[in-house]
Amino acid sequence: MLRKTTLWILVALLSFGVTQLCFAGNDTEIGFKADLRYRGEMDGRDFNSDTDMQGQGLLRFRLGTMAQRGNVHGFLQLQYSDQTGWDSGILGQDMVDVHQAWLRMDDFLIDRTYLKVGRMEMAYADERLIGAVGWSNVGRVFDGIVLGYNCEKFMLDLFYTNQEERYASSQQQDNNPDDMFIGMWTEYKPWGLHLYALHNSKARNLGSGVFRRDLERTTIGIHHNGQFGGLVPFLTDEESRDPKRFRYLWNVAYQFGTDRKSYGSDSEVELSGMLFGVEVRSFINSRLTGALGVEYTTGDDPETLDKNESFNNLYYTGHKFHGMMDYFTGSVNWRSGLINEYAYLEVEPWERTVFNAGLHLFSSLQDRADSGNDYEAGQLGLEFDLTVSHEAQDNLIVCGGIGYFMPSDDFVYEGDNAMWGYIQLRSLMEYWLD
Repeated sequence: MLRKTTLWILVALLSFGVTQLCFAGNDTEIGFKADLRYRGEMDGRDFNSDTDMQGQGLLRFRLGTMAQRGNVHGFLQLQYSDQTGWDSGILGQDMVDVHQAWLRMDDFLIDRTYLKVGRMEMAYADERLIGAVGWSNVGRVFDGIVLGYNCEKFMLDLFYTNQEERYASSQQQDNNPDDMFIGMWTEYKPWGLHLYALHNSKARNLGSGVFRRDLERTTIGIHHNGQFGGLVPFLTDEESRDPKRFRYLWNVAYQFGTDRKSYGSDSEVELSGMLFGVEVRSFINSRLTGALGVEYTTGDDPETLDKNESFNNLYYTGHKFHGMMDYFTGSVNWRSGLINEYAYLEVEPWERTVFNAGLHLFSSLQDRADSGNDYEAGQLGLEFDLTVSHEAQDNLIVCGGIGYFMPSDDFVYEGDNAMWGYIQLRSLMEYWLD
């Protein structure tokens, strides 16, 4: 399986490169991108101080080739991702895959419009709902089509993606469901204002060629980021007059629709979830930045059996928002909802080196039952994160971090404090043929 799959990937890469070279003219640009990353982790997140921390190494290598001629762009990117030491022999499981393979045509219908087709990464705004999850050892991609318009002040994307395809030949129940994700995302750039409407639809096979649509979920919302001036007492008058001293962002989203499969019954459940978040960030000077914020996602009320009020995070980059220990990065932030109150401090003591400190206070909104215990709504725990990043060379970044989580009894009954840490090397290279 390893050799066969790898052979087909190499043939595809070779065919793509040969096609580019055959049709290359004086106006054709051809380039290559390489992204090599290794991360070592020490994991002690089991809330048991009697057990030792577990170590693992994660390797990810991406190699892409690009071509551009006129208004046509092509990109093919292979990815090898693995947990080092697992299946390292030639008979091991194949970890090579096509991460991205897309074709983009600019000025497709009219000036400034574009059409993008294939497998691609998608990321919008701060990646709170749609992101590429760069922290992951695999990452997220979408198979589909994007029709867009982009000018100096305005951007609009219309997309259709198919996350999973059903096949008419399959007669088994629950096999090969249709999972489609479509949407519209627009931005008015001078105001930093994003408006969006997103829709998830999923159907499953009931057998004998009968399919039923189980999930219809629509998400509408607003993302806004802006800036304003302000006085900081211990700075000079000239520094305090900076009109961009403070920046802010806020997110509001509402979900509605119906769901069946999540509850394992034929009866429909009404969906009604909400997200609200706000953050204020201060650029105190060129080397010191601070931020305060809070995010609120609704949870499911156990007394309303015909309604699910949990907010689904869709395809977001969770590691970026809910602490680097990843206790709360699932598609649903606990069926009981989540409040994340946080503070960040970023310091650049010298050139190419950045320290970050983060503090998160997590709380639930609804009572819940877990492992035979009943938990009341309230504080879940306090997490402290500390990271450092250093650009050792132009194409080499060294970073590391440690997280410490102190759980409440309403999160883990009589659980010990937990710790997690990592160190990472990453090299990014890009080369264009003359």
